[in-house]
Amino acid sequence: MRPSQTSAAKRIVEYEPAIVPIRFLVYDSVVVLSGVTTVLPTLAEQFDNIFPRIAGSLKDAGSSWEKVARVSFYLHRSQTLENLKTLFARHVTAQVPQLEYCFVDGYSSEGKFCEVEVTATA
Repeated sequence: MRPSQTSAAKRIVEYEPAIVPIRFLVYDSVVVLSGVTTVLPTLAEQFDNIFPRIAGSLKDAGSSWEKVARVSFYLHRSQTLENLKTLFARHVTAQVPQLEYCFVDGYSSEGKFCEVEVTATA
């Protein structure tokens, strides 16, 4: 990726306390959020936790759901795409130009059903 200006700086924001991966990166006018996931009993409960955190990161990065260009979902094979789409629509009313779905077999911790990555503009 090349910035629009050679003087463009990267702004890297860590979680508090710092963990791997970073919370988000702002480079030029692009905002990239690291994948957000959690362990809770159901996908609905996980989304109730994940989407407010994403909204907070977007706000802190100078963006919003209205500026999101792509959302990538990494969905555990035990879950359905139809349920994911229904739950996503409950949390996000903005029109996102690109939604990407991929099924996965597992995560770093048992009980994670989805990881959500977001790319937006600042």
